Order: sequence, then structure tokens, then C-alpha cells
Amino acid sequence: MAQGTARRGWATACLLIVVATLMPPLLTAGSAAADGNNKLSVVVRGNDGEVYLKTVFEGGSWGDWIPKGRPQVGVVGGPAIAYRSDDEYVIFVQGDDNALWYRTMTSDWTLAGKPFGRNLAYDPDATMWSDGTAAAFVTDNNNQISYVTVTTDGTLTWTPIAAPFGGATSGPSAVSWNDTDGFSARVFTRDQNGELRSVSYSHNTWSTGASPPTWEWWGDLRATRRAEVS
Repeated sequence: MAQGTARRGWATACLLIVVATLMPPLLTAGSAAADGNNKLSVVVRGNDGEVYLKTVFEGGSWGDWIPKGRPQVGVVGGPAIAYRSDDEYVIFVQGDDNALWYRTMTSDWTLAGKPFGRNLAYDPDATMWSDGTAAAFVTDNNNQISYVTVTTDGTLTWTPIAAPFGGATSGPSAVSWNDTDGFSARVFTRDQNGELRSVSYSHNTWSTGASPPTWEWWGDLRATRRAEVS
């Protein structure tokens, strides 16, 4: 069964629908994830600083808002979520200490730390490896991208994947899937010129393993915005 993560655009569409339902006042847009079994969950931060989760099931019915608390240090920005299975997920969020925190469906908030001692600069994004390992991607205050994996037994591992030339100027967005060649993933970010860049993962290797790192060019976001305005 394919395991993937529905990202910001999907989350925004879902949140527009949720506006018409009972919901906590939102301070941030949050994100969404599918569990691979026709269920979609949205996580947001309320204006009370708490994290909330709401699920839409097959057929379009919505569950209630479920409070998920917050790290003891408080929350900055919007949370990210990834599903391990139909009944298990991992939520990540930036704490007010500029470190990454996470919790599962059954555990409380736990410190994941900082990428190599550097503060987080943007909201995290999350996806899931095929073996049930959750991965959260972050951009730090040195404009570099790293990710931390959280295995099913709670083991944490930070890994750098560098950034486009000049550094990343946005938080990363990540997606993963299973295909005929095995497990694959792709990460997107914006470079110093406002252009979209992407790096891929397959056969246990990031394309940034090349020298120099290979961040593919996916388009000029400034040109897209100018076209939308005109």
C-alpha cells in the first residue's frame, strides 16, 4: 500500500471546508496527511497555542476536533503530520525554544532537538518511510535543510541534506511513496532567488550525494506570481 503525505495545497483546501464546521479559531493553517486508507487528517494550531486534529473519513464525514496539547515550551508556527498506519500518526511542531518536538497518537510531546545545534527557521514538514519511520524536514537559521527520523521504537536520527546554492529561503515540503524501484521521496524548497528547487531520494541515497549537490530546478515562483497578478 502506498504511503504518502498530502501537503499544503490539499491542507488549505480542506481547511476552507472546515471553516463552515465547528472549529477552534486558527492562528496558523497547519497541514494535512492521508493514511493510505481513504482518510485525511488536518492538524492546526489554535489561537490558544494548542494543537488540534480533525479527520475526514471516506464518504466525506468529519470527526470532532481533538485537542493534542502542546510542548511544555509552547508552539511556534504550524504543525505537520504523517501517518504510520490507519491508527497511528506522528505530529511535529516547532517549539518556542526553536527546537523540534513530536508526539504520536498515544505518547505525549517529546523533544526531537535541533538540527546540529541550529535553531529552526520555518515550520517543519513530515512524511513517512515505508517501514513506519516518521521523517520531519526542517530549514534551520543557517538556511540549510536537515531531517530527523523517528522509528517505531522512538530512536531519533538527524541527517543533513544541505540546500540549494545560496541556501533555502522557505521551509521544506516533502512527499514519499512506494514504487516499482522501492521506497522513494522528494523534498522541495525555495532558493535565494525565489525559485523552486527539489531533491530526490531513492535506493537509500539522496541526489544531494553528488558533488556538487544536485538540487533540480522546478520553476521561477516569482514569474508565476507575476502572471497571477496580471
